[in-house]
Amino acid sequence: MKLQEYGPKVVVGFPWLDWLTLNSFVRLDFEAFKSFVRGWFPDESKWVPAQFMQYVGFRAGPFWGGVGMQPWNGRPERHYSFGASGSASHDLLGVEFEAVQCSRVDLQLTVPLLEGYSAWLYSRYLREPDVWRGQTRQVELIEGPEKGLDTVYIGSKKSDRFIRVYVKDVDGVRYLRLEVQYRKRKSKKIYPLVWNDREMVKKLLKQEFEAIPAMSDKTLQSIEADFLDVDSADLALRVKTTTNASRMRHIYVQVLPMLEQMLNDHEYGPVVSGLLYSLLEETGRFT
Repeated sequence: MKLQEYGPKVVVGFPWLDWLTLNSFVRLDFEAFKSFVRGWFPDESKWVPAQFMQYVGFRAGPFWGGVGMQPWNGRPERHYSFGASGSASHDLLGVEFEAVQCSRVDLQLTVPLLEGYSAWLYSRYLREPDVWRGQTRQVELIEGPEKGLDTVYIGSKKSDRFIRVYVKDVDGVRYLRLEVQYRKRKSKKIYPLVWNDREMVKKLLKQEFEAIPAMSDKTLQSIEADFLDVDSADLALRVKTTTNASRMRHIYVQVLPMLEQMLNDHEYGPVVSGLLYSLLEETGRFT
């Protein structure tokens, strides 16, 4: 699959983060987060005051952050909680923090809705005796507000990890999404993995879906094939570049590492070097 964007609200055929909640006792971590948000929303007067749980702070588009109190070394200390939803959570991986802990991270892969897909058939199959090879899994079907917009939950929603497979409607177009939610102890382990190696998003999704028993129904086999066909999808950070600040963030996070890799390539290094030389010469930056 190649990355395709069907409108700005959904990324199709690409392993992606869909939610990220981070926490820290370090004020500089919160300041780094707010600096990142300014790259998207420079005018802080448009940030909306908000409170979530014990945290008082703001919301700005897909971002939120606030400060509350948490016990630390036997006494209450300022504690910061912040994060992002949707594709913005994936971009947030490009920020380096000093001492954050992750309390929730969701990984997802979205594909065009497969013809004939039935959440009812899918959940029924997963409830069949011995389908989990002697293990037990909680499977729940939740019907959506409209026909076909149904969700299959695999695992307990109260656990540190569970899977959702659901139909998502975006501006009248329907997609099928596999989503894995990690919380608490699991999220603390998963976040460093995906932060250090973006390829882990793809590897973890593949591992999670491979753990679901093979499906005998032809339609469900095609679901498995589509969800697992992620090796050909090159994983990268999609950065919103609407201001010079966000463009610079895009250059530092994505462009420079890629250029360094290509310049060191035996075959393509001279080609990239020549292109950069020509660009600098044409713009008058080369003397």
